[in-house]
Amino acid sequence: MKRNKVLRVCVTEDELIRIISNCVISEFKKLCDKVEVRHKKGSADEDSNNWILYWSNQLNREIPQKIQCPCCNKQTSDIVGAHVIDNRKRTFITPVCRCCNSKAATDNGFRQTPFFVRENDLAELKKRS
Repeated sequence: MKRNKVLRVCVTEDELIRIISNCVISEFKKLCDKVEVRHKKGSADEDSNNWILYWSNQLNREIPQKIQCPCCNKQTSDIVGAHVIDNRKRTFITPVCRCCNSKAATDNGFRQTPFFVRENDLAELKKRS
């Protein structure tokens, strides 16, 4: 059986509080710039390849070669633009993997499962007038 080594470090109470505070603040900042979304019902029949172009144009950003899908957290290069809604019922396009986007079309439970997307990765879908 392999034994773990014990590392002893001497720090003052103030230093320990500062270290813990910095870790908490860092994690809090990561959460603060994220928005809870769900896949939008009834949008799967639309061409997701065109929607990633819409996302790119709206945010004036290149389509990434690879992403960590915010829905399943897997690294992928098979990226599409998914319709998602936030808690205020606003519709956005955001990059996800093709697998998650396809699964949302057929699996109501999966579609209703919330996930978090960085706010700057959401392109609001303007309503046509």
